Amino acid sequence: MWSPSAVHVIVAVTLFKSINCGIPDSARVSYVQTGDFKLGGIFPLNLEGISACGSVPTLTTLQLVEAMVYAVNVINNDANLLPNVTLGFDIRDDCFAEDTALWAAISLIQNDQCTSFENITAGNLVGFVGPVTSTQSVVVGAMCDLLELPSISFGATSDELSDKTRFEFFSRAVPPDSHQGEALADLLKYFNWEYVSIVYFANTYGIQASHAFQSYARERGICIAISLPVGSTQTRRELTEIADALYKSKKAQVVVMFVGSATANNIIKTLQNLDPNFADTITWIGSDFWGYTMSPQTDEILPLGGIFVNFFLPTPSDFEDYFTHLSRETSKGNPWAEMYFEDNSGLDTIGGYVSVGLGGLASAVIDSVYAFAYAIDDILQTLCSKSDDKTNCLSHVNFTGRELLEFIRNTTFEGTRGLFQMDSKGDLSGKYALKNLQMIDGEATLVDIAIWDGANITQKLTIHPEKIVWAGEARVTVPESSCRESCQVGYIVVPLEEKCCWGCRKCRADEIVVNSTECKTCDYTKWPNEDFSYCKNILPTLLDLRHPVVVVILLFSCLGVILCVLTTIGLVIHRDHPQVKASSRELSALNLFGLVLGFVAVFILFLEPTSVTCAVSQAVISLCLTLIYAPTLLKVSRIYRIFDAGKKSAKRPNWIGPREQLTLSTLLLLFQVIIVLLATILDPSKPAFLVPSPPDGHLELYCHFGYGFLTSLIYNLILVVACCYYAFRARKVPDNFNESKFIAGSVYSTLILCLAAFPLYTTAIDIIQKVAAISAAILINAYLTLACLYLHKLYVIRFMDEDDGNEHTSMVGRVGTMNRTRVHPAPATVETNDGTNGPRMS
Repeated sequence: MWSPSAVHVIVAVTLFKSINCGIPDSARVSYVQTGDFKLGGIFPLNLEGISACGSVPTLTTLQLVEAMVYAVNVINNDANLLPNVTLGFDIRDDCFAEDTALWAAISLIQNDQCTSFENITAGNLVGFVGPVTSTQSVVVGAMCDLLELPSISFGATSDELSDKTRFEFFSRAVPPDSHQGEALADLLKYFNWEYVSIVYFANTYGIQASHAFQSYARERGICIAISLPVGSTQTRRELTEIADALYKSKKAQVVVMFVGSATANNIIKTLQNLDPNFADTITWIGSDFWGYTMSPQTDEILPLGGIFVNFFLPTPSDFEDYFTHLSRETSKGNPWAEMYFEDNSGLDTIGGYVSVGLGGLASAVIDSVYAFAYAIDDILQTLCSKSDDKTNCLSHVNFTGRELLEFIRNTTFEGTRGLFQMDSKGDLSGKYALKNLQMIDGEATLVDIAIWDGANITQKLTIHPEKIVWAGEARVTVPESSCRESCQVGYIVVPLEEKCCWGCRKCRADEIVVNSTECKTCDYTKWPNEDFSYCKNILPTLLDLRHPVVVVILLFSCLGVILCVLTTIGLVIHRDHPQVKASSRELSALNLFGLVLGFVAVFILFLEPTSVTCAVSQAVISLCLTLIYAPTLLKVSRIYRIFDAGKKSAKRPNWIGPREQLTLSTLLLLFQVIIVLLATILDPSKPAFLVPSPPDGHLELYCHFGYGFLTSLIYNLILVVACCYYAFRARKVPDNFNESKFIAGSVYSTLILCLAAFPLYTTAIDIIQKVAAISAAILINAYLTLACLYLHKLYVIRFMDEDDGNEHTSMVGRVGTMNRTRVHPAPATVETNDGTNGPRMS
């Protein structure tokens, strides 16, 4: 199947035959020098938007023509390159248009002879140097493929031309756009420009160049805000639409342009009319097309602060000297030079030449000519190496364009820019000079700021940012081009609805920021540092002994110990009093020891939690409660059993004596000791962290009581419930035997407090609440027991016993009062707590 460009060529040639050699006049103008082998030259003597086709050429385009002339003359004067063989040339103007370029190529082949296409022979024409643009090279390259003639372009960069299935005979002396796209992407990455817009020509060059750039940009995390195609000629509506689109994506402060100078100027002017402030702050990045077609001295719109990509094509000093001394006399035969001198009648020589614009491509033109020369020299040496008559061989040798192409692709020589060597696709390695447009001494000047060398594997981009002067008022500050909010410390970036735009979201207080995109929760023992970059250990806080709640609890604990000591002293002093005897002095001693232990346990709770202090707290709390309620249980059960047995018989109940009661207490306590030991071994209480909810950056250290402690509490609860049971059963004991009623009040209150303290402890949100809940439960129970069982008894003994006589006796004291209440036919006796016998009432 024919490609579009091949069809284009066939149609053009068919038209050429049917209109009697209807070649445009511009394509007929030529600059010819004879030689054994002739090179065709296709050059843009007039640039679009600068001068009309056929008018006086610019200085820069004239330089390209003279670069080919210079190279051919130097080669012809070189005894080592193509000895005894001369090169010639035939140069035509393509007027910077693809149709004219095709006509120029056809006219070179036909040599202005109106012969048929089928009889065309290459003759001495071995190939083409040019054209300069990719769109022109597509149509000329297609024709070269049909005729099997090699061509070497000095400016065409489209990646499309690297497709050797379509453009087999096309080569170039400049790198393809894929290299330029990588260079531009590296430039944007260097300055962290991650959100940019693109404007590109809707032709072979623009489409291929923008696609190559976008591919490399994506690899570097650069997002394209908008990508806008534009025609080579633009209407006002098209320019307005482009300006509006750029303005709507105004966060993209960098705009990459794959267009020529005239088109770029039109876009900038339209944008300035829309919003001059925005237009002046944009950083324009120009591809090689804009960079080489821009003339800072004449451009109406100057994108100051912009960066432009040029091929690394330093003009050889010998050629620069040659061109600046070009005169009317030495340029005879060059029709465009004659036009230039005629238009500048006051000039005898070019003089004062400054390499600008397309003039920098002179190096590529020279290298293209040398590539042909070295290839021809190699093929001649190869074909004539076995000939005895080498001179005659060189003048009559025949070779095909395909054979010459093979030698061109394998040619290596030291060119104007260093080593010249093509790859299998006829492409060169990319090397670019990046320039910054600045105003220096009142003149717009392109200043070299960086080199991008694709052959340098370690560091392709070498840049000097200090040389750059940026657009806008902040001339020394690197502009930003990002659709990303500047997030504060502790925030991550999150995607927004707009393409490639990011907002900020605050992480939780206990999370750190990872790669600016992830909130990671710290372990419960850690907290984010000041900039939320890592989790640091939290130094746990301990109970503050100066806290008002702690002070009050400790004061009550001290008071409780004092009251226990005073109570013990009182009971010792009145140890022979019936009230004391009736309460069982031995059980009372154990009970008081448990109360003291309970008050002391509160102090242990406020010590720094360690494995030892936690184990001690668990043991002391468990044992003190057992010491309080085991004797109390035995007391109230004894009262109930005595009165219950008295209703049935005069027989004395078992296990009511002091020794038996003390033995039972010891057994009950021993069972708790076993539980405590097993709990300490199997599930000991340990220091633990109390984590606030939600976390707030601090931890409190406390003793975490395990299941072993819960088991001991259940055992003590059983004792309390048993006390409640016997206190309830003994509720009908006569009022003057009222110790059971006080025990009932104590244990009922204890049961209620236990049921209230447990949920309070488990739901407490800080350590002071937890410790206060346990401490309050212990203190209140201890105070209730102390008040109900002992303090009221001492009060009766001290203040009421002598005044009221028989009104406040205990269960075995003042039995006369009980005898008056109910008289038995045969009074019996009951053993008192001290072992003596006394009357017993039933």
